[in-house]
Amino acid sequence: MQKQKTSSTNLGRAADNGKSPVFFPSPYFSCSNMLRQSNLSSCQWLFHPGMLFGSSCKWWGTGGERSTPHEGLDFYTFIDERGGVGTIPVFTEVPVLFDGIICCVCDDFLGQTLVVCHEIKESSYQAVATIYSHIEPAAALKIGRHLQAGVVLGTLARPATSSTVPAHLHLSVIGLPDQKAGFDFDWQNVANLQIEFLDPFQFIALSFQVQAESF
Repeated sequence: MQKQKTSSTNLGRAADNGKSPVFFPSPYFSCSNMLRQSNLSSCQWLFHPGMLFGSSCKWWGTGGERSTPHEGLDFYTFIDERGGVGTIPVFTEVPVLFDGIICCVCDDFLGQTLVVCHEIKESSYQAVATIYSHIEPAAALKIGRHLQAGVVLGTLARPATSSTVPAHLHLSVIGLPDQKAGFDFDWQNVANLQIEFLDPFQFIALSFQVQAESF
């Protein structure tokens, strides 16, 4: 099995947000942090190429082509300390990457999507939003609520029994003309929004492997 191993050693950089500096990559999506409830002493994420940002292929079922390039990263498989491969449990808690405000909650094909807007200026964008899809948001989370980095947003959604797509976490990052634009996000209307999908690897600190073969 051909694999390419990449380890993140970046300690982060300050984003010019006009206020206190925000350092990223964020550590909250590291495998050991996300799967701490599974009592793993150490682990790293394992990605099929179809799980990566911009991929045109499906990683589930019998494969095939996506209708559009992948807008983010899919978290599903990991390698434990013994070298075994596991899958992310449905009870996994999903943390927010940075301080921010909940600006949207909408449905997706496996569960719900929660969008958090951040006062981070990135390149030509005046704000950045992180998008957490296929989850069951915590009941206390409402649009407009301010969150601190690391706060649990919810848990993975359990997919319908008829779905060929297993429970997994989808993470997207978008650049916005202003923070208000994040309140208009809707997967059904993405093409008409003034946003740009960004590679999430720019914003998260991970140790991971990419598997060239199908699972």
